[in-house]
Amino acid sequence: MIVHSLEVIEGRLALEDNGAVQPFATEFYPISFKLDAFSTVGRADNALTFAATNSLGSEFSWKGSLDLGKGECFGSFAMTGFKVESFSPYFLHFLNFEILDTYIDVSFDHFIDLFNAENPLQILKGHVRFSELKVQPKETAEYHFELPLLEVKDINADVLPQVLQVGGIEVEGGAILVRQEKAGDLNLLRMAKLNLGEKEVSPSKTPKPSSGSSAKAPGRPWQFYVGKVAVRDFAIKAEDLKPQTPARMYAVVESIDTRGLSHDLSREIPFEVNIRLAEEGSFLMEGRVAPQPLHLSAALQLGDYPLNSLQPYIDSFARVEVSDGRFHAGGQIVLERKQGDSIPTFTYDGEMAIREFLTLESEAGRELVSAQGAELKGIAFQSVPLRLMVDEIKLDQPKGNVVLDEQGQLNVAQLMVTAQKEEAVEVSVAEVGDASQPQATLPEFRVETLSMEGGSFHFFDRSVVPVTSVQMNQMSGQVQGISLAPDNETSLALSGVIDGVGQLDVKGLVMPHDLTRRFELDLALRGVDLVPFTAYSGKYAGKAINKGNISVTVGVKIEEGQLRANNVIGMNQFTFGQSIESEDATDLPVELAVALLKDVNGKIELDVPVKGRVDDPEFSYMGIVVKVLGNLLVK
Repeated sequence: MIVHSLEVIEGRLALEDNGAVQPFATEFYPISFKLDAFSTVGRADNALTFAATNSLGSEFSWKGSLDLGKGECFGSFAMTGFKVESFSPYFLHFLNFEILDTYIDVSFDHFIDLFNAENPLQILKGHVRFSELKVQPKETAEYHFELPLLEVKDINADVLPQVLQVGGIEVEGGAILVRQEKAGDLNLLRMAKLNLGEKEVSPSKTPKPSSGSSAKAPGRPWQFYVGKVAVRDFAIKAEDLKPQTPARMYAVVESIDTRGLSHDLSREIPFEVNIRLAEEGSFLMEGRVAPQPLHLSAALQLGDYPLNSLQPYIDSFARVEVSDGRFHAGGQIVLERKQGDSIPTFTYDGEMAIREFLTLESEAGRELVSAQGAELKGIAFQSVPLRLMVDEIKLDQPKGNVVLDEQGQLNVAQLMVTAQKEEAVEVSVAEVGDASQPQATLPEFRVETLSMEGGSFHFFDRSVVPVTSVQMNQMSGQVQGISLAPDNETSLALSGVIDGVGQLDVKGLVMPHDLTRRFELDLALRGVDLVPFTAYSGKYAGKAINKGNISVTVGVKIEEGQLRANNVIGMNQFTFGQSIESEDATDLPVELAVALLKDVNGKIELDVPVKGRVDDPEFSYMGIVVKVLGNLLVK
């Protein structure tokens, strides 16, 4: 049979489906078809074309050639403007969300060889384009997912050998909303549930066919390769409605780039991620990852992350406002799951820092703790087994304020939010374990050096009149060898200036896990002005302090439970002033006692040695000091 020319124009096809959950109807018009130089005896120079437009705005076209003698067909197919929302009657009833708009454009060449049993169909130069995708839950008009443009380019596939090659996948723009509701459920998980029959089923839990079904055994898996994947300007909005004050975070994925995705899950693929956090924060990661077995190795940089974004979570347990502060981190991470491991192991080697940190008391608005900076250098963290090593923690200009209010309550003691009491639950010994059994091994933890420069501490006492304040400035020092090891020794050195004139120096060496084995402390307090403490002398002695300063030296040493200490208290030109009315004032002749303790130069020196065994339950360090001072006053 030979057909020289056959043409159909202005064709019309109407489709109606009343069997769907909602009636569906569309009309294809106009439809055109043209066939030139067709022969059943095998001519390859024929030409066939087909085109149609439906009432929903979609256009379909195909053109190509057909050689019946060789069983070959070569052609090009294109579909544009296919609107997914228009076909919602077929899928909307079992989804918990609506797909709005969402246009799909498809084009590809194909080659069919019916006599080639190994590869009868090839797809060539394919292109798929998704645009204007919008997803929203059925119960709200708020978009939870948007994708303006997704393109899959350069698609080539051999269907029967099941080989797929994709030149690239590109995403341009878009946004996703991740929200935890007040009840704790996630919006995306709720939307992902399928309404199949009487109950909702998660896609990951779709019922599997029974063993007696006629389902075919899985054949050869598809082999695929993707040249590159690129994501640009994709927004992530995260909301947590569980805290009393909802937490919100906004980020923009400025770029994600990877290449070489394939069916070989053991193959490592490179990737780069660049995310803008909030307004000024940044997150950069570059590395390689293999899905199976899991192995990820990457360098990361986190900069200027605003700590006040964590305020809703802080409010749940503390009355503290994070007014300022930026978190920084940089280093190398490895996430690896080796064969036989139940959970992956995570390691981090690098540095962390907080800069321009400032906290306030939420209710009073007073400055609480601040620091110009805090740096953690030489961090080595491992999750399994748990291990954390830090070369140095450096505090730059830390400041702290402690206030004793009019009722005698410390501000720091009132910062924690009291949790609601829960009903008591009886728990058996079997449930919590036998205390006589060996305890779990402590994780390996060590900080080589904790240092401080330019620190200050301010204490306000509003429980006395006049209000008393003591300030320590120019604080500097080091603590070396902080560790959880039972035989660890920690040394410390601290110095500072009190109220601009007094000097404090502390040095020590201790075994934190057993202070009775090794404890050495030398404290020197020199030239502290006593006049600012008039409020206390007035309240308890009934006298103001006219002048004077105090110096104290303490030397304490403990070895194998035996304590020896020398305590020397010295006052220079200590003189009481006018009398102050106070209900708490003692009736003892304090002025006479001070006068008797002074030498001819107006100095008071008290030497209070202390010794004893710290493992003796009757031993009390302060009890001995008070007793010795009392004896001196009586004498």
